Amino acid sequence: MILLNFFMTAHASDKEIRHLTQVSFDEYLVQMNWVNECTSSMTIIDKKSQRVIQTISLEGDTDNHVFDTKQYRDPGGLRYLEMKDSDNDGHKDLWFLTSWGSKVTRHNVYRYNPRTNSFKFFYESVNGSPPTKTK
Repeated sequence: MILLNFFMTAHASDKEIRHLTQVSFDEYLVQMNWVNECTSSMTIIDKKSQRVIQTISLEGDTDNHVFDTKQYRDPGGLRYLEMKDSDNDGHKDLWFLTSWGSKVTRHNVYRYNPRTNSFKFFYESVNGSPPTKTK
């Protein structure tokens, strides 16, 4: 089964426009849920079992997650969602782009926990910075 990234829009009411974008990774399919052009949540689906393992709400976040989805479907553009190992533990973590500018790029990093098979907010990365150790 081949899962492709796609974009779909549906009108929920006169005041809300909902759509989703699915981003496929090696082991996971992440469904970005949007309301009125802003991210609402991320639903993470395990590709092997085809089950939802987690939904992460983004509505309480103070950052404005508004993206030109056409730009982010372009392979040469800045990716708003990536998976990479942020803490060198052998597990890929979820990197969600929250803001960008000419000199500063910020990501919310959600660390993967193999014991719970879920992702939890770990830290905010500025310009790709690793997590800072606290004493």
